Amino acid sequence: MLVEQKLYQNEEILEMYLGTPEKYEWYKRAFAKYEVNGVEKIAWNWSWYSFFFSYIYLIYRKCYVEAILLWIFQTIVACTLGIAGIVIMILCGGFLPYLVYKKYKKTAMEVENIDGDYQKKLETMRELGGVNILARNIMIGLFILSIIGILSLAAFAVAAAL
Repeated sequence: MLVEQKLYQNEEILEMYLGTPEKYEWYKRAFAKYEVNGVEKIAWNWSWYSFFFSYIYLIYRKCYVEAILLWIFQTIVACTLGIAGIVIMILCGGFLPYLVYKKYKKTAMEVENIDGDYQKKLETMRELGGVNILARNIMIGLFILSIIGILSLAAFAVAAAL
């Protein structure tokens, strides 16, 4: 009996969705960890990008709601628990690629149900997926400005104390 392949299991669909051919093999290996014989599971998959720049990583991968929620959570943790922020960073480094997988799978399952031929589905996955370079660059700029602001405040505080 021939089992029909789901759209999200199609390598060409994944490649179109990712929009970054140089990262295709990495994501293909990562996404393979998240499903065993058709059963989805959470798995650890390390990403230095998501470790150091968690919400920027999510914005780059068009996971906007997740990025906002993570930013709020990280801000609260950093303000209240301080050092626990490093634990959050480690968890982000290992689990944020799973959120990208979840979004990919959900999108592919929605596209699978649209009318149209395979080429139309490929184009739709390319449009809905990919990366948002402009939003990433804006967030990097804001990140750098916030670091400069924090360092400036620290410098003023030290100068005022002298």
